[in-house]
Amino acid sequence: FDGGRGHGMASPWRLRIFLRESAFATVAFTAAIYLYFLTSNWGIQDYLAEGPLRQYLSNPAIHVQHVMAGVMFGILLGAINRLTESGWLRNRSFVLVVLIRSGLYGIGLGLVILAVVLFFLLTSILSADSLLMISGTFSPRYLLSIGIWLTLVVVGVNFLLEIRRLVGVGNLWRLLFGHYRRPRDENRVFLFMDLVASTAAAEKLGHRRYSQFIQECFQDLTTVALRYDGRIYQYVGDEIVMTWPEESRNCRKHSVQAFFAYERILAEKRGSYKERFGISPVFRGGIDVGSVTATEVGEVKRAIAYHGEVLNTASRLLDLCKERNGRLLVSERIGAAVIDEPSVRSGWHEEVRVRGKQKPIFVFSLEPEP
Repeated sequence: FDGGRGHGMASPWRLRIFLRESAFATVAFTAAIYLYFLTSNWGIQDYLAEGPLRQYLSNPAIHVQHVMAGVMFGILLGAINRLTESGWLRNRSFVLVVLIRSGLYGIGLGLVILAVVLFFLLTSILSADSLLMISGTFSPRYLLSIGIWLTLVVVGVNFLLEIRRLVGVGNLWRLLFGHYRRPRDENRVFLFMDLVASTAAAEKLGHRRYSQFIQECFQDLTTVALRYDGRIYQYVGDEIVMTWPEESRNCRKHSVQAFFAYERILAEKRGSYKERFGISPVFRGGIDVGSVTATEVGEVKRAIAYHGEVLNTASRLLDLCKERNGRLLVSERIGAAVIDEPSVRSGWHEEVRVRGKQKPIFVFSLEPEP
């Protein structure tokens, strides 16, 4: 039971993000290369005179070139994203992030093209003389069109990755293809968290400084969400709602792990928060699991919304946590999944009545082992 350790670059969650982003970029870039090939080169091959250019465009090796370029670019893009995932870039505007990363992608793309050409030369698929003859047949206008297309593709892939982050990993394609246009039933875990003594913090800091304070807290949650494969469902004021599909491995344990890992990160940064804001954040939480209905809502602004009793229960557990000055309260189904873990213990567990529920529910109060 991981209490929040493992910040190194070799962490499995970092590798998982790298592989996801690389795969996304590989598919998108390879598709874009083929689209350009089909629309600008494939149809005109019959009109070309016999020579190196026609031989090159009709050679099956050109498909190897396209796939190689796509895979290499995807891996390079994933590496650039991981290396530039710094606080400085994270705090820049959306447009600036896209432009900076697109510039780095452009440099990387030049290296990819060079590597593919060298591969063709070293494997004798293409001779140096043939390469010179082919490059001599390309007009400046044609080369410009290729450059414009590749620039648009690089910016487009970067833009899609940033949009993917805004709507949540896994939700981009669901929104594009109308996966939730009709309500769907799902089983999910929900973790509700809010800031302890938020009113006092807002009064002390003022609305602008308080907004910066909350923004910093939410940024620190990003690492936790990625490590434990959670999805940020929504931010409401100082409240955060995270969710896990129940078919994902160890989702019930992950929800508890994520809460305690977040506590650990905030504790490690307590001095930094004190120095910058004069206060350090503490969050409380409530967790439940159950069936919900997922559907796409909104016209002007679209979003995926979840409706169901499990959200109400998790929210009420958060309220009860506040009433009892607790740390983390979970439903019986969550508590039963983690109570035997050596790194967690139950402060108390009993049937309690919560607001909005006609019958009492069994609740566990959880704490990490010291």
